[in-house]
Amino acid sequence: MNMNKDTLTVLKNFAGINKYMRISKGNVLMIFNPSLPLFARAEISDFFPKEFSIYDLNQWLSTLSLFEDPDIDFGDKQMVISAGRINAKYRYSASSVTADQPTNIPNIPDTLYSFDLKKEQLSEILKASSVLGLKEIEFSVNGIRCLNSDNAGNAIDNEYQSLIEDISIVDESFAKPVKVKVEVLKLLPLDYNVSITEKLVKFSNEENKLDYYAGIIVK
Repeated sequence: MNMNKDTLTVLKNFAGINKYMRISKGNVLMIFNPSLPLFARAEISDFFPKEFSIYDLNQWLSTLSLFEDPDIDFGDKQMVISAGRINAKYRYSASSVTADQPTNIPNIPDTLYSFDLKKEQLSEILKASSVLGLKEIEFSVNGIRCLNSDNAGNAIDNEYQSLIEDISIVDESFAKPVKVKVEVLKLLPLDYNVSITEKLVKFSNEENKLDYYAGIIVK
């Protein structure tokens, strides 16, 4: 198997979500970090011939980077990475290491409202949060607000706001804002359709068949 660049891009992004990962047989990659919480799923053009677990995703990717256009042979207990006169053997981790990693998409609550978020606006929001030291992002029908809040949910620090356009409201009765931690938004710099639910925020890029599901802050 020769892994293409798009697959490597997704894996590098997923390595920022969790260091360990279960890769299932097929062309779907999924990863979950319960401490954030963040779940991500991507459909790729490559096809993995078997299921295996990786303990340190960054180490595996660094190993692959030692080779130019490597060929990967997936054995029972290890993979052999080779290119020309060189090769490396990389052992799989015990399946127990990735026992908390998903094999299916989680149950998704109904969408309350949705909108499109361009990558430039996403970049601006994340940059502003970093500059102003803001750790939460609030979504509402009025726009996106970056802030720090107390235990009651009241803003206690600097704020940054960004308007959103073309909101599609599904449930008119839902008016409560929802918040996620800034650190949850470990997204590839792409355009997304954002769906707001009562329990999570979904970021979806249809062109790249990539979805992120960020758990909201409950106070």
